[in-house]
Amino acid sequence: MARLVLALVLAVADAKANATDNATNATDATATVLNQGLKVRSMSSSMSRPVTILHISDTHSMHRSTGNLPDADIFIHSGDVAKVGSDSELGDFNHWLGTIKHKYQHMLIISGNHDYWDTNWRMNRGWLSASEAHSPNYFQSKITNAKVLNHEMAEVMGLKIWGAGWHPRRGDSRSGNNYADIPAGIDILVTHEAPFGIFDMTGGGHWGSSHELLGAIYRAKPKVHLFGHIHEQRGHWDRNNDHFEGGVEYRPSPHTGQVFRPNGPPAQNYPVEVESNNAMANQPAVDHSWTGVWAPQHIVGRARLIIAKKEGDAWHFTSSVP
Repeated sequence: MARLVLALVLAVADAKANATDNATNATDATATVLNQGLKVRSMSSSMSRPVTILHISDTHSMHRSTGNLPDADIFIHSGDVAKVGSDSELGDFNHWLGTIKHKYQHMLIISGNHDYWDTNWRMNRGWLSASEAHSPNYFQSKITNAKVLNHEMAEVMGLKIWGAGWHPRRGDSRSGNNYADIPAGIDILVTHEAPFGIFDMTGGGHWGSSHELLGAIYRAKPKVHLFGHIHEQRGHWDRNNDHFEGGVEYRPSPHTGQVFRPNGPPAQNYPVEVESNNAMANQPAVDHSWTGVWAPQHIVGRARLIIAKKEGDAWHFTSSVP
């Protein structure tokens, strides 16, 4: 019996010794491989995952007709969420944001000219004071499910995003912004109007664009500019090395491939990598001039997806339509 117990003790000791040897050998082998230059992946800034930004604009209270918008990290609407900006319209838009906010980590909004039509009507009748309408919190108080940018910057997911919407009591062609306060070093600029000469051609020539904005873009050098406002010039420009690719996408007639007033790309020294005019509603008057048919305004564009990739210490951007 004593011999049996001794044999069992020796067997257990041998098993422990073998396990220790195997673990040591494995550790030594790992150390040897690491010493020979095995590169271990880490989540350093140079290998951080891409950030996705969904850009929509000019939905004019037809937000529920935009379909199943794709998921993204950041959602940005660049103005004209409503047709006239009544409390009922803005309330419905805000409710809709609440139903989709689970798809985005951050939601950012700016105001457009149509978002103040009802506000201007009430101001002109003395039912609303100018000080209240011009308060930085006026539009934010109506849109509670997203952050409204009003000449301010949001820093999210490593990106610096600066936005400025429309001003109350301004006409439909000028926002009232001089854009002198756009800071240098931002990644994404969000406005409602266009920079002069870029996606701003209408039947009457240049419209709804700003010389001041164009100058501010050259000064501040954002990597991305998102806007809307000029429906018939919906399109994009993406920088590819020393030139831009893209152009106007708006088609007045769905039965032809002809776009509305195609124009040339920005100047070669234009600092933006992605320029996106994504006014998603059609322009009924323009469509009628091509087709001879009057149709209600409806959503014709699709959301644009902006991809941000970190390369070293700098962000770089491309766009696509998912």
